[in-house]
Amino acid sequence: MKLPPWITSLRSEWHKRRRDALRLGLQGAVSASAFYLLMTWLGLPEVFVGTISAVYILQESSDGTIGSAMGRLSATLVGSLIAIACLFVLPHGYGTAVALFVTMFAMNTIAALKSNWQYGIVAAIALALGSQQNVIEVSIDRGISIGLGAAVGLAVALLIWPDRAAKRFERHVRHALAALADRLEHAGTATEKGADPLHPGHEARYQEAVRLAAEAKDVMRIAPARDAEERLKHLRRLHNSIVILDRTLEGAAASPLQGDEDFLRQEVGKVVEAIRALAAGELDDIPQLADPAGIREGDREATLRFGMRELNLELQKLADESRA
Repeated sequence: MKLPPWITSLRSEWHKRRRDALRLGLQGAVSASAFYLLMTWLGLPEVFVGTISAVYILQESSDGTIGSAMGRLSATLVGSLIAIACLFVLPHGYGTAVALFVTMFAMNTIAALKSNWQYGIVAAIALALGSQQNVIEVSIDRGISIGLGAAVGLAVALLIWPDRAAKRFERHVRHALAALADRLEHAGTATEKGADPLHPGHEARYQEAVRLAAEAKDVMRIAPARDAEERLKHLRRLHNSIVILDRTLEGAAASPLQGDEDFLRQEVGKVVEAIRALAAGELDDIPQLADPAGIREGDREATLRFGMRELNLELQKLADESRA
């Protein structure tokens, strides 16, 4: 029985992201339960908005949760002040509607520019819908609840199955390298068989891994990875060099290279081996790569030599950055 496309897509996404999905599911469950027990023990009101705060700040990395907590607490403060000001200044009976209008306009405008301020919308609505008679009391109660919720969520992110952004960066860089090694190996094999050297699955894996590595780099706060920006730059250049080789090898089956094909095959094999060693973190096992001077001059041969030289250079730089 053939499954519907949306189920197939969901299964594929689950296999790719199940680690993050399970961790966020566990952290969210622990955060909500722990916050509820804390508020019950303290006898404090406004459990609803605080529970949203405890769960909503959780991100895929501990570093991201710290940044999320800081941004959303700032947004909560701004949204609360706007709502309180409207409820105080405007006449009774009109304050709530106008407070909602003003706060939603301000907070949505800011959230469009700073996505981590979106939680301020929740806080602003919670306060704008409060009673005008006891606006200060309600604001204090909800502010305490939101702050405690953020603190609980942050503690859970740091204590329950934590995943630092630096570790995520390293993991995604290695996934990207593995995808590049598979792509280059496939290109060499496909060329010998006269098939298309480009396998779309390898490129998609690489692009996804680089995107996630860049996201991890941007939120690093706890023990940031050394020279993360430089490593991403060399990783992208390594990819570009492999693209050059792909395009150059594309017509090799129909028009064989006039140079030393055995030398080329050996060097491509060494490059694949080196990339796999780097992906596995085996920095001492990376083989020495020769400058492919054995390929004789010619348009395609010169391009191929350039691609190999650039690939070797960027691979060595990436290895050096990883050792630092």
